[in-house]
Amino acid sequence: VSVIQVEEMVRKIVRMFDQMGAAVRLTALLSLATGIFVLFAIARRQAELRRRSALLLKTVGASSREVLSIFLWEFGILSFVAAFFGVGFSFVIARILALVVFDRADGGISLSGLAVIGGIVAISLLSVTIASFRTIREKPWRLLQAEGER
Repeated sequence: VSVIQVEEMVRKIVRMFDQMGAAVRLTALLSLATGIFVLFAIARRQAELRRRSALLLKTVGASSREVLSIFLWEFGILSFVAAFFGVGFSFVIARILALVVFDRADGGISLSGLAVIGGIVAISLLSVTIASFRTIREKPWRLLQAEGER
């Protein structure tokens, strides 16, 4: 009788952990979607703030591709640094928890951390490209026209 009760208890605990895992995965996906939306909004706002500079560059002969590459370099470096420190910080916290809570230290840095950094940079660059499309395609005469109206 006790073996059956233990098995049933273990099944309930495993089921509960599975449900908790699903809830954590859903929360992570929602956080990721929200983060991408916020990243796009920031990129869009920065493109608007840099509109005048971009149009001035185009007035002196820069192409749309060159202006876009300036945006991409700036955001690429910023997103790489942010992702690097975020992954590094999470690695340190995970090590501390493993040592303090579980009394063990597992292996070194995994390749998934590098994949996360690469993914964040790629998503950032894609967001900047989409968000700045209207700004970099704008003709420089609009800036001159706006300056003449002042």
